Amino acid sequence: MEKPDKPEKVPSVLGPSGEKPTEEQVEKLEEKLEAAQGDQKNLFLIIFQVIMNPPTPLSGHASHNSPVTGFIFLASSASS
Repeated sequence: MEKPDKPEKVPSVLGPSGEKPTEEQVEKLEEKLEAAQGDQKNLFLIIFQVIMNPPTPLSGHASHNSPVTGFIFLASSASS
């Protein structure tokens, strides 16, 4: 593997004025990061639930005919 010509740029920890962030700013950013990670986890779980249990029309159980469910069924029976 070839080495890159230029080293990758590492984002600066300095603020726009060139000063280090205060402890309060760091704490706020950490809280925002934790909140964003929680939102991302919740979104993943929602998407996963919809894939595993797709909504069915009122007229019947169409989930057994879903392409996603069929694929999951085929994948699970192929691995057994």
